[in-house]
Amino acid sequence: MEIIPAIDVYDGECVRLSKGRLEEKTVYSKDPLEIAGKFADAGIKLIHFVDLNGAFTGIPSNFGVLERIISETGLKVETGGGIRDLKTVRSYMTSGVERVVLGSALVSDLSMAEKAASLYGKRIYAGIDIYRGKVAVKGWKELAEAPPAELLAVLKKAGIGGVIYTDIDRDGMLSGPSMDNIKAFAAMSPLDFIVSGGIKSAANLDEIMALNLPNISGIIVGKAYYNGDISLEELSRYSGAL
Repeated sequence: MEIIPAIDVYDGECVRLSKGRLEEKTVYSKDPLEIAGKFADAGIKLIHFVDLNGAFTGIPSNFGVLERIISETGLKVETGGGIRDLKTVRSYMTSGVERVVLGSALVSDLSMAEKAASLYGKRIYAGIDIYRGKVAVKGWKELAEAPPAELLAVLKKAGIGGVIYTDIDRDGMLSGPSMDNIKAFAAMSPLDFIVSGGIKSAANLDEIMALNLPNISGIIVGKAYYNGDISLEELSRYSGAL
């Protein structure tokens, strides 16, 4: 199981939000490259990079930061945030991104997602962000009509490689993940998925692993690391770097 530290970037700075609210933004570093370098130095291989400008506006604007992280640290990167056309997908893939995560485009332009999956196979992931049982899109400002199980079945048929599942009620709150919600998502998902939202300690990582659900392939760690609740050494150990 992959343990994946997150770097969320807004206006070129490394930040974290609470429940996706921009008005509750905390800046942790003005230099995301420095943060990425620490992960690389610790032996971590893969990070989760979110372009928050893109998530809110539909226009990714931190591409230069992402390119520098890939070229200067050697980290593998999965990235999402405002990727809503095939041209943007191609740009990311050309830059060396490991996985591209599509969110709103899955609902607004499924044919684009299907085309991306046909071109790049399992490197195309779906970002499924759940708010009280519904899929949230466009920076979590709107709710999709299609229920999660229906969307997941369509994505499986389209050839999507996997899912980033985010529990919005828990995201950035350091309240601990909802095991019931994770189990419910696992029961409906025909695709392997990565858990995101609410991780507050290394004990939570153990809890999720102990569920022993075969379609959970990873866990994203965000604010718990930046607040010091999970150390870099722990991230390294859990990710298999140590």
